[in-house]
Amino acid sequence: MASDELAQRWVAAASLHPFARFHHAQGFAEPFRSPTLAAATRAAMAHRYALLPALYTAGAQAMASGCPIARPLWFGWPAAAAARAAAGAWLVGDALLVAPALAPGVTSVDAWLPPGELHSVPGWERVEGKGAQASLPAPLGAPPPTLLLPGRILSLATGAPFNTTAAARGAPLALAAALPPDGETPANLACGRLCPPGTACGDVYLDGGEDEPGSGKGRVLAVDVSGDRATLTWPGAGPCDRVSWPSL
Repeated sequence: MASDELAQRWVAAASLHPFARFHHAQGFAEPFRSPTLAAATRAAMAHRYALLPALYTAGAQAMASGCPIARPLWFGWPAAAAARAAAGAWLVGDALLVAPALAPGVTSVDAWLPPGELHSVPGWERVEGKGAQASLPAPLGAPPPTLLLPGRILSLATGAPFNTTAAARGAPLALAAALPPDGETPANLACGRLCPPGTACGDVYLDGGEDEPGSGKGRVLAVDVSGDRATLTWPGAGPCDRVSWPSL
């Protein structure tokens, strides 16, 4: 049986796997065998549910392109030898890098970060990526270090807690964008759109939450951000809205 500390770490890491659930044997009431593990599980699952729109979008992208939901770092930066050698961190879709702590007795984790300015999720603190290893804070009992990549957009569900995709459809949807430095072209992660230099872009897949894959009921909202302006576009239609985009 894992120690309480490692169980908390593994719960945090599993929270952003494509498929996450507990298995336990008789006599081991995971994840509620201790108050600390129960609290860590609630925090990790709340993080997962807030990011459910992003996971759902990555799942739809996987259906359309064959790109996996969870991707090794070299998937986005195949030319970087350090990314090919990196272990323990992964990408969720086009937008997120996840780097959980997996060892006992630590309060931070070292992870390879691509060049550019990343942002912590939540919190939105700026993290400078230099194409090298960086130390990220990873407090015990908290969700895993999660970073929004430069040049990408992220969809999040907000408001009251929920635990199904259908319920997420009734939650307010928030969008976050991380702009790269002026003139810099974001990495093409092979599955999503390649954004123009100095901009952020991405797609958000939306359906009723219970529709069959391939039913044609889903729609993809295209989001393009440049400077302080965001353009939201439904396929086959012109821009549906232009909104002010507050800086992170």
